[in-house]
Amino acid sequence: MAMGSQPLLERHAELEQLSTWARGTRTDGSLVLVSGPAGIGKTSLVEAFLASRPASRVLRGACESLSTPQPLAPLADLARGDDHLSDLLASGAAPIAVYGAVRDGLAARRGTTLLLEDLHWADDATLDLLRYLARRLTSVPALVIATYRDDEIGAGHPLRVLLGDIGAHSSIRRTTLRPLSEQAVAALAAPTGVDGVGLWHRTGGNPFFVTEVLAANGATLPPTVSDAVLARAARLPEGARALLATVAVLGRDAELPILRSVAPSLVHHVDRCVDAGMLGADRNAVGFRHELARLAVAAATPPGRRAELHRSVLAALEAAGAPAATLAHHAEEAGDRAATRRHADDAAQHATRLGAHRQAAEQWQRVLRALPATADAERADVLGRCSYACALSDHIAEATEEAEQALRLWRALDEPLREGDTLSWLARLAWMSQRVDDADRLGRTAAALLEQLPAGVELARARATVAQHLATHLGPAEARDWGRRARELAEQLGADAIAAQATIDLGLSRALTGDLGGLGEMRTGVAAAIVARSDDHAARGLFQMVRVACVALDHEAVDERAAAAQAFCAERGVEFWGDYARAFRAQNLLHRGQFDDAVTEAGPVWHRTAPTSPAVRTATVAVNLGLVRLRRGEADPDDLLDVAARTAVLPSLKGSLGVAAARAEAAWLAGGGQAVLDEVRSAWHAARSVTDGWWNAELAWWLDVLGAPEEVEGRGGFAGGVAGGWQPAADGFGALGLPYHRAMALAGSHEEAPLREALAIAHALGVHPLSRLVSRRLRALGARRIPQPPGTDRWRDGTLTAREREVLDLLAEGLRDAEIAAHLHLSARTVNHHVSAILRKLDVSTRAAAAARAHRESTK
Repeated sequence: MAMGSQPLLERHAELEQLSTWARGTRTDGSLVLVSGPAGIGKTSLVEAFLASRPASRVLRGACESLSTPQPLAPLADLARGDDHLSDLLASGAAPIAVYGAVRDGLAARRGTTLLLEDLHWADDATLDLLRYLARRLTSVPALVIATYRDDEIGAGHPLRVLLGDIGAHSSIRRTTLRPLSEQAVAALAAPTGVDGVGLWHRTGGNPFFVTEVLAANGATLPPTVSDAVLARAARLPEGARALLATVAVLGRDAELPILRSVAPSLVHHVDRCVDAGMLGADRNAVGFRHELARLAVAAATPPGRRAELHRSVLAALEAAGAPAATLAHHAEEAGDRAATRRHADDAAQHATRLGAHRQAAEQWQRVLRALPATADAERADVLGRCSYACALSDHIAEATEEAEQALRLWRALDEPLREGDTLSWLARLAWMSQRVDDADRLGRTAAALLEQLPAGVELARARATVAQHLATHLGPAEARDWGRRARELAEQLGADAIAAQATIDLGLSRALTGDLGGLGEMRTGVAAAIVARSDDHAARGLFQMVRVACVALDHEAVDERAAAAQAFCAERGVEFWGDYARAFRAQNLLHRGQFDDAVTEAGPVWHRTAPTSPAVRTATVAVNLGLVRLRRGEADPDDLLDVAARTAVLPSLKGSLGVAAARAEAAWLAGGGQAVLDEVRSAWHAARSVTDGWWNAELAWWLDVLGAPEEVEGRGGFAGGVAGGWQPAADGFGALGLPYHRAMALAGSHEEAPLREALAIAHALGVHPLSRLVSRRLRALGARRIPQPPGTDRWRDGTLTAREREVLDLLAEGLRDAEIAAHLHLSARTVNHHVSAILRKLDVSTRAAAAARAHRESTK
């Protein structure tokens, strides 16, 4: 469950429990104690319960956080509607008379609910009222709900004493709310783009903190959370607050020996902080219950005092042999530049060895911040290291900026060897940014510069880089020449990682032209890269093996190789190539008609990279997801094909070719095609330079279908379609395991039997636009008893998609767009588009009418 406008999650059991107890009060009353830490959602739960019983009478009262609570403060609100109770309070009547009046008020109307909130702030008289009611509710048909923070009542707190006193009474019911699960937080975060897993770790699943972070668009520390935490800390004595500041600096888990070393005079305040709910403790450490609480306290500590604490902590942790990353953090916060450089360098190298490239980049950036302004050579070297780590963790723009800074420094220092090596790296970054022409130019420039110097690993690396670009995009024959020269030099120099890189691309240049031996060479290169600890090249080689399988339409090999590539990339932190493997497997799943699996595979890549990453994988994923929506007849509020066109900026690359093919398909399904003919023809000419034949053949297929055939030496179903008509194409697609393409080919027939087969395939795949196209063609032939899609009800004239039926079902349950979005893990904008489509297809004008119609039909 979450606060504010967020939907209630993971509270169904508690709501059911409250409802059960409420039904039981028809004869005997109950006192329900709802507990949980601050922000856990006690009020939201109770409000949701009360909203489910609109006919019930509800009385409300709340305790307030005052230094000296007002006696019986919760009854002030109740008294406004009860003259007798008001008179008693105004006259200063004996407490027992007031308590009796409250009881009589509950008994006056069956089914009354009394809500008393925040009992952890209750005065003694209010607690006595609860003690009184607990003993007398069995004869009163009412429900009393009392909420409190169980993390703010220590052993000696008056409320704790009360709970002990009344715990055995038969009227007492208890429910304790737990933090949200990782899955629930991810569901809440999904529409906002905030990392749900990271948010769950930062907030501990506390709904209030989750909601406040999301409300602040993912801000590290929203002011509302900070205010809530600091208000609680302010009630503690000065020594306890000083201890909190120390623990906040130490981190989430402050080991007691370190705490004693840093603040020996404050340790005795630990119990007070634990009782107040600020800290949690085990045998060896203390820490804040929520990370955001720690951040709030740390931010509120004066900068000078905070730096002083970090210096003390750094000394204690260095003596204890703490990890380098921890030491680097405290050194930087203490303002100790020399210690920061030393510890961050160690931490970065350690992270690199573990394959934690994102953390390595952060540590190199920490080193950069600590370097003196005059250390140009060291700065250029660290910039290069940082750029490499950023690239492996898929921060390509940042990696490029850092490499360009390094290049300027090396040129200013007149270091041609380092300049050439950096140019070679910039060539790789340009390729990763889809700037293929820049990649080729930079790679050749680097090689030309390095050829003028004594041959070394830098020249071998530059040659291998040019070979990589050629093997992937421009020309396999030239790639083999560059690759052989790179490998020979690398082997002479003992540069095993560069030799492995060249071997991978030599194999790729063969495999993409149908040479089966190329795959074995790629495997050899990958194995060598792993031995050389070159995670980047090993991951790239594993991805390229996925690509080779995709080109060959070897579905089993795609699954096997993609799983291996993704596992390796996840283990080594090489996200860039892992996303590529997912993107290409998603494309293969789309070809196989496994649309749900394609979305599952592509979705994480899209959400992680779109819309800012101009890479082939982004365009490929956008085309994949766009085609799923197109083929299913679903709304596409994200305009995925347009996004793909913008990100696939070069016509010679796979993304833009896929866009052209997808637009041709969309036009064909809509009964047109002439409007996109020039785009498809232009893409086909570009495709002829691509090393694999799929796009050449598919675009030629679409030119043929749209009435402008071109000569092409294709393969499989596409070749059959271009050369011999619909039957050879259908047979070819069937043999290749491409059911949707087979149905498209059969749709080109003018005979009833093939069209009925196409319709059956379309129904099985759930591709409604193709179903409608084939149905129209069958009706044009005079066919009768044309099957409708499975599960299509007679009243759904427009044939709702599966997703639209889900949305309609939730509409019928009374959910709003935001609630439906959270339930289905969609954006509110997407849900709104689905609702519009539903209204149009059902020919109704309001959501209520659609929901009512769904209710009527479900009862027939």
